[in-house]
Amino acid sequence: MNTKVAIPTRNGKVYEQFGHCDYFTIYSIEWGKIMREEYFRMPENCGNSANIPLLLAQKDVKIVLAGKIGIDEAELLIFHGIKVFWNCIGNVKEIINKYLNSELSNHEWKDKGFCRISES
Repeated sequence: MNTKVAIPTRNGKVYEQFGHCDYFTIYSIEWGKIMREEYFRMPENCGNSANIPLLLAQKDVKIVLAGKIGIDEAELLIFHGIKVFWNCIGNVKEIINKYLNSELSNHEWKDKGFCRISES
């Protein structure tokens, strides 16, 4: 099973604001292991963050691990078949490993974002 996971990135860390990152780090995951790491910079003519979900869907991304994300962006990602995890903070490699170890399940986007995650 091959899944692509995208993380909005700046300076090797999950960038807090989904639509304003420098680029997306995209991991190809197969059977729970990272098979490939690539970088996707938004095109100059991208417009606004509402265009990002379609661009990620065109790259076959199925999961986004984000810091902060707006309701509209999250719903557009879900519309394009992309599962959203939010409140992911820290180094990109640490976050992808937490995802692979099923440590981000309480960060899944639900209830249109009105239910805040409690940090424990």
